[in-house]
Amino acid sequence: MNNVTPLLMSFLDQQARPHVQGKVTEQLNTTKGDLKNDLPNTILNYLSGKDSHDGAGGNPMISELVSTLGPNVLKSVSSVTNSTVDTASEGMDTLLTNGIMNIAKSVLAQRATNADGGPAETGGINFDFLRSGREGMVNTTMSASEPVIKQVSENMSAKLSSAIPGAIGNALQSMMNQQAGGAGGAMGMTAGLMSSFMNHGNTTTPANPADGAATVAGGNEPIQQLCQSMLGPKIATLLKPYLANFETQMTQTLENELREKVFSSDYIKLTVMGMLTGSGKDGAGNVLGGVMNAMMGNHSGANNANDGQQSGQPSTLNALGSLASSFMKK
Repeated sequence: MNNVTPLLMSFLDQQARPHVQGKVTEQLNTTKGDLKNDLPNTILNYLSGKDSHDGAGGNPMISELVSTLGPNVLKSVSSVTNSTVDTASEGMDTLLTNGIMNIAKSVLAQRATNADGGPAETGGINFDFLRSGREGMVNTTMSASEPVIKQVSENMSAKLSSAIPGAIGNALQSMMNQQAGGAGGAMGMTAGLMSSFMNHGNTTTPANPADGAATVAGGNEPIQQLCQSMLGPKIATLLKPYLANFETQMTQTLENELREKVFSSDYIKLTVMGMLTGSGKDGAGNVLGGVMNAMMGNHSGANNANDGQQSGQPSTLNALGSLASSFMKK
């Protein structure tokens, strides 16, 4: 089975990985879209007290501020929220794809190495372990992948919880400076009194998120401090249903992708055969070269003076022909 492993690794890198990456990116984009659509209104409703069941208490000062700033406040909050969501999720699809594919490689390589059967009598290679062991490989990979999915979700939550309160505070403060007289105006002075009251006796600074990233500065103006005080403990709670759904959907998507593509006996045979014969769309030459090198092993040597061919080439081509023949049987 030694000749099978490099072939399968090439398949995973060149054929299976793009499928997995595409599905991961698609699911991540869906979650990002949901957050961008829902968070701005949810945050404003919470700040203005419309989310009454939460105990926000209908803060009259914030409610008045939102009303005073007019319809542009939603546009401003949406802009900074969208930007923060994009920043917090940047690179997460690659991180998750790398984790999943590394686990899949380990599982598939181990199963190929330990598979009982070896070369068939015809000289081909027995791939029956792919069919009989698929569900076990799917379950093993998903079990090891769940913590990776959870970590990506928690990283996003930590980054968003850290960044959104300051970003919203900065946006509202900027609008208030332009429209309501800034900190010296009536609204600014009210915000200062409210902020002082809410932060009375609190000399600690907000904790950094779990990944150690620095908390985004929300500024020292009253409205910025007020948003930090109100939103700091709330954002993680607002995010929970979205990220819980992300974890559930991502788990289901990846499990299906493993079953239908990564560990599918029929798909692997069909794809690898196309790669070996040059009919595959991507990477046929690289895969063929890698397989031939693996098969040649120690047989590759100096050129034969009579015919100019390498001494290991006939053995390699015979083995490759037997491999192709074994694929064609089914």
